[in-house]
This record gives sequence, structure tokens and C-alpha cells, in this order.
Amino acid sequence: MNKKILIVDDEPAILRILGDVLTDEGYNVIAATDGETGIEKAKEFNPVLIILDVMLPGINGFEVCKLLKENEQTKKISIIILTGISTLVEHKQKALQLGADDYITKPFDMSDLLNRVKTLASQQSE
Repeated sequence: MNKKILIVDDEPAILRILGDVLTDEGYNVIAATDGETGIEKAKEFNPVLIILDVMLPGINGFEVCKLLKENEQTKKISIIILTGISTLVEHKQKALQLGADDYITKPFDMSDLLNRVKTLASQQSE
């Protein structure tokens, strides 16, 4: 498989857990701890999928999503918003309007997240 997935989250535990699980599933995992670095790594590594937190230092995940979807080089990368900030319908609607492909709130079910990752990653080509 060897498809690349970028995780953008400022919580070391989330990066570690998701990184380990996705690596075990055969994905090549790249990590970033803030929005600016996430955008740089998306451009550099061209992942098939980005798992993106909303609450990040610097620019937030909504803005990262918007910037990635506006950029010709990164607009086709699938994005899953993974957030603990809110289950508000408005936040989900905002994420989807900005171009996110999915929206998951923390705490999340790992098998559900993996199923969504596999579905979106399989829709993308390397």
C-alpha cells in the first residue's frame, strides 16, 4: 500500500496513537504539530489523506483546510477533520463547506476512524 497520511495535531498522544495504528495498517505517516507546518508538509509529501485537528497553534484547522482546498497542488487531498472542540452542527457544516471530506469528534472510535481512512485513501491515487 504505502500511501502517505499526514496527521496535523498538537497533542503528542494523538500523534503517537494514530501514527502507530496507521503505520500498522501499512500507511506511511507524516506528522505536523501546527497549521503552517501541516500546509508545508502537505505540499512537500503530497499525502492521499490529511487528518486535521481544528485547535492548532497559529492558524486553526478550518483555515488550514480552506488554504489547502484553494491551492492547486493540494486541493485534491482528502481531509478528515478530527476535533475535540465541539459536536456543534455548525462546526461540522463549516468544515464540510470548506472542503473537508469527513468530520469526527474526539473521543473517537478507532475502528470507525480506520474505516473512514481506508475509504477515503482508497479513493485517492498515489
